[in-house]
Amino acid sequence: MSVASMCHAAKRFIKPLLGLAGGLLAASCSVLAQSKPVPCSLKGSWTGTIGSLPISMEINDDYGEYNDKESLIGLLRKPESAVAGVWFEFDNTGEKTGSLQLACDGGNLRGDWQNPAKSKQLPIKAQRLKDSANDRRIAKTPLIVCGSQTVGGHKLQVAGLADVKEVQTIQIANPSASEHNVNSQLRQLLDTLVAEHLQCQMDGFVAGRFQNDHQGAWIPLLVPLCGKFVH
Repeated sequence: MSVASMCHAAKRFIKPLLGLAGGLLAASCSVLAQSKPVPCSLKGSWTGTIGSLPISMEINDDYGEYNDKESLIGLLRKPESAVAGVWFEFDNTGEKTGSLQLACDGGNLRGDWQNPAKSKQLPIKAQRLKDSANDRRIAKTPLIVCGSQTVGGHKLQVAGLADVKEVQTIQIANPSASEHNVNSQLRQLLDTLVAEHLQCQMDGFVAGRFQNDHQGAWIPLLVPLCGKFVH
């Protein structure tokens, strides 16, 4: 075979090989583009620990809160706009109690808590929840009976949650099998109102109002709502 023939044959094979290589390269670039990490958002619910303390966390776009697993009253964390990932911690009187550095990777959150004097530091570890940590905690908190009254032959108990005394409900004392459903509906209503109350309180904290502006505001709304279950 002459040199010219060999070159012609080589060209016939090289052209499709170049096309195949180009296709493979384009596919590889497409896969790399698709696998590029998506920025992780802190927004949502988390459960984990600060140091050895079990906590749950709720984080929104511009503020967040966290609670230990026994208490419904959490600490406000306000982001410091100057530094990404840094949040200030306040108690419910407005006093700064610390700062947090937070970051997440998919379903995991990592960070550190530091006291104002920067003399103490604790690690933060948490996992993302699919539902609301606040709703979970409220639903698991037992009712505390704080009074009773008799209406239409029914002995009713006035009850609420220990950490949210501003919001109360009623329940039927010693309920029959059919009355258990009534108490269950009343409890669900209470849980909804408590969640709304805490959100309203947190919105006030974000606006710089650290006094409870809504004390007792829910109680008058609750009685007529409960009445339709009792009578």
